[in-house]
Formats: sequence, C-alpha cells, structure tokens
Amino acid sequence: MASGLSKRILFLSFVALTIVSVLILLFTYTFEDNDNYKPVFFERDAKRFTILLWTPFFSERDYIPATSLENCKHQNCVFTSERNHYDSADAVIFHLRDVRTDDLPKYRPSSLQRWVLLNHESPVHSPREELAALNGLINWTATYRQESEIFLSPRVTKLDQRSIVDNNINHNRSGYVVQLVSNCNTPGNREKFVTELRKHIDVDIYGRCGDKQCLPKMSTECYHNLSSKYFFYLSFENSICRDYVTEKFFSILDYPIVPVVFGGADYDKLAPPHSYIDALAAGNPKKLAEKLKKLIEHPEEYDKYFEWKNNYAMRMQSHPCQLCNLLNEPTEESKSWTNLIEWWFDQASCSSWKASH
Repeated sequence: MASGLSKRILFLSFVALTIVSVLILLFTYTFEDNDNYKPVFFERDAKRFTILLWTPFFSERDYIPATSLENCKHQNCVFTSERNHYDSADAVIFHLRDVRTDDLPKYRPSSLQRWVLLNHESPVHSPREELAALNGLINWTATYRQESEIFLSPRVTKLDQRSIVDNNINHNRSGYVVQLVSNCNTPGNREKFVTELRKHIDVDIYGRCGDKQCLPKMSTECYHNLSSKYFFYLSFENSICRDYVTEKFFSILDYPIVPVVFGGADYDKLAPPHSYIDALAAGNPKKLAEKLKKLIEHPEEYDKYFEWKNNYAMRMQSHPCQLCNLLNEPTEESKSWTNLIEWWFDQASCSSWKASH
C-alpha cells in the first residue's frame, strides 16, 4: 500500500514539474516585430536592464511607458525616471532640449553604464552649450542622423513578395496643393518658397499660418480628408539640414496623396523610390508648379507615385526597442562621442532657401 502511494506521489511530482517547465518557456520568450522573427529565450534569472530617464521629454517625466517594449525582440528592460536608481542603471537617457548643465550627474558609477543622447530637433533648434557639456560623455546617440546608433526615422524595406495594393486614387479633387503648418517663420525659409509657389498654383494652407483648419489636428481623419481633396501635400521641413526629416513626410506616405518635400536630407536613401517630389530639386517654385500641374493633367503619371507600395514598406522600430537591443546584444566595445559639436552643428550643413533672380 505504501509502495503504491509512493509511486503515485512520484508520478504527480513529475507531472507538476513538467507543467512548471512548460509554463516557464511560455512566459519567457518574445518575438521580433517583423515577419522573420526568431524567438529569444530568457532564463528565469537572466539579466534585466534598468534605463534611467535623467531628463524629462519636454514636460513629461515618464515618457517611455512599460508597454513600449511589447512588440520588441527583447523585453527585459525597465524604464524609470526615479534618480535613486542611478547607481544601478545600465543606461541613462538625456533629452537634449531638457539638459541643464548644472543638473548633470557628478560621477559615473561604472564604466559599463551607457549614456544616451536623445534629440529629435534640427541643429538650429538644438542648444549648443548643453551639447558641449556632454561631449566625451555620450556613448550612444538616438537621433535622425544616419550615423546614430539608434535611428529615429522609419526604414524602407523591400517586400519579399510583390503585393497588389489598391490605392483608391481619386482624380476628381477640388484642390491642387495643401499645406498643414503652424510655424510661420522658419530657419529654412519654407514660407517664402510657398509664397512664391502660390503665384503659380493654388495652395491652401491649414493651421496657424493659414485660414483653414483640419480637425482633429494631426489625426487620421484630418489626413483622410485632405488626401481626398488635394493632389499634393507640402511636407516642408522648418530647417534645411543634413538628414533632417520629420513625421511631416513619413506620416503622409500612408495616404493617397503625393508628398512634396523641402529639406536637406538625401530622400532617395530614406524614402521608397518614386514616392515623392523634391521641391528644391525642381529648380524654383515656378518650375515646381509646372511639374505639379502636368501630373494633374496626366493621371497615369500621377498614379506612378503610388506604385512603390507594391514592392516596399516603411518599417519603424521604436528607440526603446533599439536601446534594449543594444544592451542585450552589444556589437562593439564602449566608445564615447568626442566631437559632438562638430558632428551635430558643423557637419549638418544647414542652409536657408533664397529666391534666385
């Protein structure tokens, strides 16, 4: 009797151990956020990385929520703004616009701790003194510049298989060109370019710099309405600087309207082929207007600006994902950025548009 009871206890123990093992496997793997993912397994006591948000992001302290890693390859990173975690933090993020030179850490607890510079702004809107204070201290940069370890813009991906996309292109639109803008005096002089452009083609301006409103602002509903009424959307950046491209361009690619870009980036490297029109490459506003009118008059040529969607896609990996990946899979030995001022300001080659006479 006792022997039978012992065998039953052993059997139940084996079953329980098997169930626990399976549950551990189920709850300790994650997937990459693309179609070619490979499962990443973590041991129960695997390293968890702490990332300290030393500065706010403008007025927001905890600007990276826990849910930011839900679709990431690695999910073993924790973001916090509590500075009592500084000594144990594996990485510290400094948002440049919120850096104060009198509020930087007085020491670094470990040579393994990574300092990360986060900046979405162009050089003309970046503080020079605060950046100089970080020179030689930053290990990784998170910006729109191509050389950054963490890249803030989407990447163009060629699809494995060609897909047929119905872009539902309407050629009976009431307007020609639209711009959505609230900054009316910019370093790149985009407003002067638009003033000249309006002499040759109708441009409706929405927002603070115009007489029309598109509500809710920057919403899907707004963009849908604009893309049903106009043929072209002016994705004009406020600054003409190297690599500087914002959501003004990337967001509009989702809609059946052709973006017209104005900036200092090499758009051929950033955008799908034949997906945009470069205003600065046109020569001058008059020539650009002539090109736009010609495309409206020839729908078959206009439609070609959407053919890229059959072969390409824009994929975005968030900077929290990229940072967590770097901590888990370091690809190089520790380094420090010792030329931040030269890199960010001098090499940016910022300029302003001037009308040619």
